[in-house]
Amino acid sequence: MAASDLAAPYSRLGLSLGALCPVGTAGEPGSRTAAPAAVRAVGCTHVHCRQLIALGLLAELQKRIPDRWFFRRLLPATLFVLVAAIGGGQLGQHRWSDVRLARERIAGALQSGSGASETVALLVLVALAAAGCALAVHLLAAAVAILTSGAWPWWLAPLSRRTADWRARRWNGLRARALAARRDGDGNRADCLDTRRGRITVFDYVPTSPTWSGNRFAAAEARVKEQTGFDVAPEWTRLLLVLPDPARAALADARDAYDAACEAIAWSITCTVLGVWWWPAAPVGLAMWLAAGRWLRRAVDTLSETAEAVFIMHGAALDPESAQDSEVTDSSLGQCCRRRARDHG
Repeated sequence: MAASDLAAPYSRLGLSLGALCPVGTAGEPGSRTAAPAAVRAVGCTHVHCRQLIALGLLAELQKRIPDRWFFRRLLPATLFVLVAAIGGGQLGQHRWSDVRLARERIAGALQSGSGASETVALLVLVALAAAGCALAVHLLAAAVAILTSGAWPWWLAPLSRRTADWRARRWNGLRARALAARRDGDGNRADCLDTRRGRITVFDYVPTSPTWSGNRFAAAEARVKEQTGFDVAPEWTRLLLVLPDPARAALADARDAYDAACEAIAWSITCTVLGVWWWPAAPVGLAMWLAAGRWLRRAVDTLSETAEAVFIMHGAALDPESAQDSEVTDSSLGQCCRRRARDHG
């Protein structure tokens, strides 16, 4: 039987007989030639299948995990795990810039295994490491929020008092020097001293907290006390229960920005620590620290201004007399509207 007769059924399926004979040519099993294109196509299809599995798992994770948690925590954690595994685990300090080695290790990790089960196992390991990293950074961000707000734990109370006293002495000294410069007619020097004083705390309040953010929150509480007579700490929960949805949403957005800034500081710390094993991560972490510090100040300003505005605008709902007057006014307006509707009806 001729080779063309053997190849006829397979040609109708779009295959050649050579695709079924990896070692030889079509019809000549004994010849030594290169592997045909169909075999290479099967290998490429296998790689593409693994890539599709990875993309499908990522898409399913994105559907099941909230967008804010996915993009702000899990995705940066995955990137950090990959950089730590390649930079700190493979390159190290001596071969920190070996791009060829990094590419080889990445390609080897992607091509390791012989089936979809190995690919799924690798993705599960990366996902677990990323989830653990995201949880650790979240806890570190909570600690950063506590420290930046000035609510230091009891075992740091002596350091907190000494730092707050030092900031208060420095603030009073800059204020005295600025007043003396204005009396001497040196307005430029006085403005410079006031700017330096504003880096310690805002407005004209003596610092009482060891951090700038804590002094900013304390200044907002003092301003609310002066304008409304309410103490923010004991009345905060009651106010949240009576706030309308727009005010509640504004507070939630401001607090979310503050939490995001604290998480950025936490990521900068982790990148700086990674510099112990792969030094390029250290300058990246320091740059992130500077950017996150400015971001934190803007977020603290926004949160303080929003909380102050909410208390001033809606603090009357906490006063029984004001609430009673408001109910009487609303009732009078309602009766007037109903009376006018009956007249026009």
